[in-house]
Amino acid sequence: MTTMLIEQTNGASETTAAPATSEKGTTTQPGYRGLRVWQRAVDLGVEVYQLTRAFPKSEQYALTTQLRRAATSVVGNIAEGNARYAVREYTHHLAIAHGSTAEVEALVHLATRLGYATEAASAPVLTLCAEVGRMLRSLTKVLQSPPKGRS
Repeated sequence: MTTMLIEQTNGASETTAAPATSEKGTTTQPGYRGLRVWQRAVDLGVEVYQLTRAFPKSEQYALTTQLRRAATSVVGNIAEGNARYAVREYTHHLAIAHGSTAEVEALVHLATRLGYATEAASAPVLTLCAEVGRMLRSLTKVLQSPPKGRS
């Protein structure tokens, strides 16, 4: 399966379907780790972990855990989908990742309303949620479109 890379430039998504190849024609990209969307999802996970460190101890097994699991779900589903052989399975995992991104966003809004995080502290997480969401939609659209030259 061709590795897809999504690049963010000035708010517009630019999709590159052709991976770098060696002289033998093998892919030099390291699988899912070469996906820009996966890299940004990891950034989202790191931000969520940093944000939740300041949550009250009473939320350790509630909102903190739920937020962290949702963030790790985004990362894991992008990687797992990329490892699948069928495009349908790949896009299914991207849809799950997209849902988990929305869950992170909703829970961060809740945490902010509850006073566990300030709006300033929540802003980087919310920005990354929006960015990762756009990138997941773009990647899904590219994967579902017919290859160029074939109808």
